[in-house]
Amino acid sequence: MNCIFCNCIEDSQILYETDNFIVVYDIDPIQKGHLLMITKQHYGNIREVPESVLYELIRLEQQVAEIIEKNFDVLGVTVMQNNGLVQRCVNTSEVSA
Repeated sequence: MNCIFCNCIEDSQILYETDNFIVVYDIDPIQKGHLLMITKQHYGNIREVPESVLYELIRLEQQVAEIIEKNFDVLGVTVMQNNGLVQRCVNTSEVSA
């Protein structure tokens, strides 16, 4: 599979890693603290992601949000997940400050 996020991982320093996710800085950030939380397994859309992986994602988002709020001068955190025609590639969850 030709995946922009797999290529992004190759070009980025991994900030955090679990059995199911890799967290890296976005190579074209929208704002300070823009991170990508990328699943190691490719999924076509969110409906295909196992419940246990989704639970891990939410817990990871909480942890990353806390880190962003402590280390960047931000007013809050935005969490996005794109699917279908609007996505740049399958397999994404973005957290930006």
